[in-house]
Amino acid sequence: MIKKFSSYVSEDLKENLAGKAYAYTQYRKHEQQKAKIVSLSNRIQEKCRSGVQERDLHVKINQLLSSVFDLATALKIQGEMSSSLAGIETSNSLLAQNVRKEIELALEKQKAKK
Repeated sequence: MIKKFSSYVSEDLKENLAGKAYAYTQYRKHEQQKAKIVSLSNRIQEKCRSGVQERDLHVKINQLLSSVFDLATALKIQGEMSSSLAGIETSNSLLAQNVRKEIELALEKQKAKK
C-alpha cells in the first residue's frame, strides 16, 4: 500500500512540476509579448506625433501606413496572448476537475471500507 501511495505521489509530483514549468514558460512568453506591444505602441505614438508636424504629404502617408502596420502587429501579438491565456485557463480547469475526481474516488473508497 505504501509503495502504491509512493508511486501515486511521485506521478502526481511529476505532473505538478510539469504544470508549473508550463505556467512559468507561458508567463515569460506573456511578459515578452507585453513588452513588444508597449514598444510598438510607443513607436506608433512617435510616428503619429512626427506625422502631425510633417509638411510633406508623401512622408505623412508613409508614417501613417507604417503606424497601421505596427498596430496590426500589436493586435496579432494581443491575439496570441489571448490564445495562450485560454490554453492556460483550460489546463487549469482540467487540473481542478482531475483533483476533484481523485478526491471523490478516495471518498468513495473510504465509504466502501466502512
